[in-house]
Amino acid sequence: MMFVYAAGNLLVAVTAIPHLALPGRLCTLIGLFMITIGTGGIKPCVTAFGGDQFQLPHQDHHLAIYFSILYFSLCIGSLIAKTVSPILRSEIHCFGDKDCYSLAFGAPGLVVLVSI
Repeated sequence: MMFVYAAGNLLVAVTAIPHLALPGRLCTLIGLFMITIGTGGIKPCVTAFGGDQFQLPHQDHHLAIYFSILYFSLCIGSLIAKTVSPILRSEIHCFGDKDCYSLAFGAPGLVVLVSI
């Protein structure tokens, strides 16, 4: 599912390149659908698979620490993404435009590919 998620991000990013003759609306919708399917396959499993690794009641303290670190990491990742993406879009100029949507959309896909 990670590959579907990353491919969806990269498809949306490539579609945002103005010089390519891609059908913008169709490719964007397909990319967003792939992101939706990938997210739906990843997000619910992370918590369940992680929590399933602990032996209860012996490791209930470790389980609480795991969920705290997981939630903290998700919040920090969201904060970084919501801060960096608009900066990438507005401050970097690419393909002759004043903004760079393809970089803002492609960066999450590249981060996911690196994480695999």
